[in-house]
Amino acid sequence: MARPTRTAMGCTARHSAPSERVIARLIRWSIDNRLLVLLTTVLFTAWGVVSLVRTPLDAIPDLSDVQVTIRTTFPGQAPQIVEHQVTHPLATTMLSVPAARAVRGYSMFGDSFVYVLFDDGTDLYWARSRVLEYLNQAQSRLPAQAKASLGRQYQIVLDPDRLRAYNIPHGKVIDAVQRANQETGGSVIELGEAEYMIRASGYLQSLEDFRRIPLAVSEAGVPVTLADVARLQVGPEMRRAIAELDGEGEVAGGIIVMRSGANALETIDAVKAKLASLESALPPGVEVVTAYDRSTLIRRAVDNLSNTLAEEFAVVALVCFVFLLHLRSAFVAIVSIPVGVAIAFIVMRHQGINANIMSLGDDA
Repeated sequence: MARPTRTAMGCTARHSAPSERVIARLIRWSIDNRLLVLLTTVLFTAWGVVSLVRTPLDAIPDLSDVQVTIRTTFPGQAPQIVEHQVTHPLATTMLSVPAARAVRGYSMFGDSFVYVLFDDGTDLYWARSRVLEYLNQAQSRLPAQAKASLGRQYQIVLDPDRLRAYNIPHGKVIDAVQRANQETGGSVIELGEAEYMIRASGYLQSLEDFRRIPLAVSEAGVPVTLADVARLQVGPEMRRAIAELDGEGEVAGGIIVMRSGANALETIDAVKAKLASLESALPPGVEVVTAYDRSTLIRRAVDNLSNTLAEEFAVVALVCFVFLLHLRSAFVAIVSIPVGVAIAFIVMRHQGINANIMSLGDDA
């Protein structure tokens, strides 16, 4: 017959978590392989320093979308006409561009702007190539006058009295200039067992080319050219705005546009060096005045970050020494913090993240 039993003492077994076992093994392995750990630390530190030197510096992060801007000029046309004939056809075509998530169009007097926004992570140059492909498809839907224009132009100043004397209407002059600025092709002529292509090149390249444009033939059989009824000259476009600096008078201004992803500090330094080399070629009394220089803000952010990190090193080391009364423990904290920062720069470098006040922390 079985005898009843009673438990005299209860006990439980505590099993360590897998993560704790892994950490314990890693610590034991590091202690047994100190030389290898030190060499790995030196290697990653050197790699981090190289990444720190090569990481683009900027003060303000680039939070803009991946976008491609299409600017089309339609000289002399009202915003409503620009919207219907240029902006709307381009916007509807760009909606089918791969990876495009939004298309925005703006119409103004004589100009159309279409912004194609792409998904995050899209390569900018791939996006530009796709937009160019679809832009070529939409070109046939645009008016012939809707194209890019230069800031200097040929001007034709007609003489109404001479037009009346030759009985030439204004519209006939416009048609003659348009026909003269076109290129046409013909067939071929076979001479000596060789074919020669016939081509009429009508691109106007100088004022003399404009002067020789034929308009009509007089009663005496003498051709009437554009030079007989107009004055040809080279002049600027109609002025629509001015640039002024500090209320001291008009100036000629310019903005340096940096390539996406480039090092802002290096670009600014290169621009300053280029401007310094051009000063000797400027006319007397002309000087280049910098209105906005972001390099000062970048250097102040870098200096502030460096001082903040140094203060954090000192505070951590002091706290460890005061509470632990152990110099080697404080030394571990001093070493681990800069090594961790160096490894962070390795990751930033390979992910294409530039160093700015957001990626480095708001202490800067």
